[in-house]
Amino acid sequence: MASRTISTPSKWDCQGYWDKACAYRTLGTERGGGDVAFASTLALEFLARAVLTKINPALNAQPDDDGVSLLHACGFQVPGHPQSVQMKTVYARLEKIAPDAFTPTLSKKCRTLTNLRNEELHTADLPFSTLKDSDWLPGFYEAAAVFCDLLGEILEDFLLQC
Repeated sequence: MASRTISTPSKWDCQGYWDKACAYRTLGTERGGGDVAFASTLALEFLARAVLTKINPALNAQPDDDGVSLLHACGFQVPGHPQSVQMKTVYARLEKIAPDAFTPTLSKKCRTLTNLRNEELHTADLPFSTLKDSDWLPGFYEAAAVFCDLLGEILEDFLLQC
């Protein structure tokens, strides 16, 4: 029988995601320019994953790998490499979990940022270098406020103390 751990798997630790979101937010602010939007997009993704993890780590687990990821998220130590779900799945799950706060409109804003992140990472294009603050910052603040609220945190703490 596979062994079971008692604690939350570190791969999907809520505090770990919060800390990572803070680290990327700080990195973007320190670097400036297009890096602010890119790093903030990553920070937003980590906040969204923190929300899912706070509810249940299995919500972040890829379900299509013979159960390796789900079992890991449930505390079982099984052979294999656990994988997380794609961000579009994270956002879709959050729409269902908190439909009054994380609306389809807000989800679309988040997915747009994730698409830009994918373009940045997987093509030769630099979409964040020409992105205007007015095109991403309002949606970022709106989503970050929702995620912080769902985590029981304060947006200002995330923005100013991270």
